[in-house]
Amino acid sequence: MAVLLSVIFLSFIGLGLPDTILGSIWPVIQKDINAPIYSAGIIILIVQAGTVISSLFSSKLVYKYSTQMVTFFSILLTSIALIIFAFSENVFFLFAAAVPLGLGAGSVDAALNGYVANNFKSNIMNFLHGFWGVGAFLGPFTMIFFIKSDYGWRAGYIFTAIILCFIALTVFLSRKIWINKGNSSEEKVYISNKEALKIPLVKTALITFSFFSYIELTTGLWISSYFVYGLGISKYYAALITAFFYGSITAGRIITGLFSNNFENYKIIRAGEMAIIAGCILMIFGDMYLSVAGAFIIGIGSSPVYPAMLHETPRRFGEKASLTVMGLQMSVSYTGGALAPLIFGMLADKFSFNLLPYYILFGAVIIFISSEYLNRSLKKYKTI
Repeated sequence: MAVLLSVIFLSFIGLGLPDTILGSIWPVIQKDINAPIYSAGIIILIVQAGTVISSLFSSKLVYKYSTQMVTFFSILLTSIALIIFAFSENVFFLFAAAVPLGLGAGSVDAALNGYVANNFKSNIMNFLHGFWGVGAFLGPFTMIFFIKSDYGWRAGYIFTAIILCFIALTVFLSRKIWINKGNSSEEKVYISNKEALKIPLVKTALITFSFFSYIELTTGLWISSYFVYGLGISKYYAALITAFFYGSITAGRIITGLFSNNFENYKIIRAGEMAIIAGCILMIFGDMYLSVAGAFIIGIGSSPVYPAMLHETPRRFGEKASLTVMGLQMSVSYTGGALAPLIFGMLADKFSFNLLPYYILFGAVIIFISSEYLNRSLKKYKTI
């Protein structure tokens, strides 16, 4: 059990490593290849489109090939994408590299979340996403190290790709452990996306997932640019703020994992959503230092929301449907995460990066309302 969990956690570190690199050093890459500022949003859009596609097919892939093999090939595909990033000479190469990056990330995310939701308690789900945060936290620091050296950001991408190859090899060598663990849902039952959408309140749940990624990915991609172009701090410190934003998510998920078994998921979700709103308000009405604190609070607040919503999937919609519903949730999550950063990038390019906290606050209010409606509707539905 411990060895299996170690491999799963390591896989999620690998999932998190490339997720935060682009946003943390985009001002550096953008000037190096002379790309439009908003093109980072297009890159994220392409990545998210790939994740949507792979998430929708994840349950069928897992049903046919197993969680372990889907994870192995997905991580390997992601490493190939990072190598393409490293050798990109203009923004169109980055667009091309975003395709395999998205396809790889979506499959492993949906497959591992479904596996953990069906086989482990809520604290393991929080720890799982905490380890994603470890990778997300280390990603910017890796790039800062290479930028400060004579090697540059391209070497940072190559180094990250090598790390992912090592993780993929570890997953492949652990195949006997995964087979022995098993997963009755993925081995015996396959429910189509069309069938899953007919389950009561699934569509409402999809709204909450789409707006959560709206918040996390928009903040993660543009927080560095917000502090550089909006508040005028150096690119180096802005990259550090991005790292600590993801560090706050990591810390929050690990801390939540220690206590989550003692609280119901819906209470954890509600508390996190309220913290996100508070962080946005602090950024709107505070000075530069309070804005940094606000970004940190947004990270802390968002940390338990996503894992708790994912872990609720089998309880909300049944274990048999959970893997397929998980894929649907991943797909709409990536859709929201694709469109929201792109739209904000265009707005910031036309108006101001100072709009960021207002933009995040709008998404936070929507997810709070839809989440509360879902909780009350589920309670009413199950008492009928």
